[in-house]
Amino acid sequence: MRITLFSLALIAAIVVGGFGLLIDQSLRNLSREVFQATEEVLVDQANILAAIAESHVKDGQIDVEWLRRSFPGALKRSFHAPIYEIIKKRVGCHVYVADKEGRVLYDSDGGTLEGTSVHDMRDVVLTLRGVYGARSTRSDAKVEKSSVLHVAAPIRSGEEIVGVLTIRKPKLDQWEILERRQVRIIFSSALIALGILLFVGAVLFWVLRPLRRLTDYTLEISAGKRPPLPALGGGMEVTTLGAAIETMREELEGRDYATR
Repeated sequence: MRITLFSLALIAAIVVGGFGLLIDQSLRNLSREVFQATEEVLVDQANILAAIAESHVKDGQIDVEWLRRSFPGALKRSFHAPIYEIIKKRVGCHVYVADKEGRVLYDSDGGTLEGTSVHDMRDVVLTLRGVYGARSTRSDAKVEKSSVLHVAAPIRSGEEIVGVLTIRKPKLDQWEILERRQVRIIFSSALIALGILLFVGAVLFWVLRPLRRLTDYTLEISAGKRPPLPALGGGMEVTTLGAAIETMREELEGRDYATR
């Protein structure tokens, strides 16, 4: 009986441990998948805007006045977009344009970066080299919510890369989506874990507990005692087995009495 209990406990521990690892990995992958989807959309946006910017390049110089005229209006737009379970009401990304030296010519976020150099930023460095450039930067190193995704696309004049257009979007905008999915995963996982615990409890209560009582009852009979049949309260199989042992005991006692 002890070996059976130990085996059940070991199996339950293995299942719960493996399930815990699966949940942990699922939650880690969930964050990566959400922001991978976001990055894919930002790549499209960056390349579309970069292509428009190329139509405003003259003699290798990028004219950003079209952005100064149009982008503030885009940021002020008010709309109501129900996206599954969330409502989006504003544009949540910003744009900056840098020349081939890495000097910022335009920044939609109030011009904060204009005139500064971003030549050492990963999105700019890689894009100027002709490869895909992107980065995620936190304003607070300890808080993932403070991360901002940066995705860049090259601005060309003919075959020459004369600048970089980078779209940046806070991860905080997707945090509600991420948290909703995390809650669903945790809730469904908790239900499965509860089911496992109930199953183990049912096995212990409906099978092992009656068997233990029946074992003690049989041992007392073998020791020459005359105990009453205990209340087994288990399934039909255990009850039938108890009744058979009780009948066998009565027959043996009747046989012994006839012999005497």
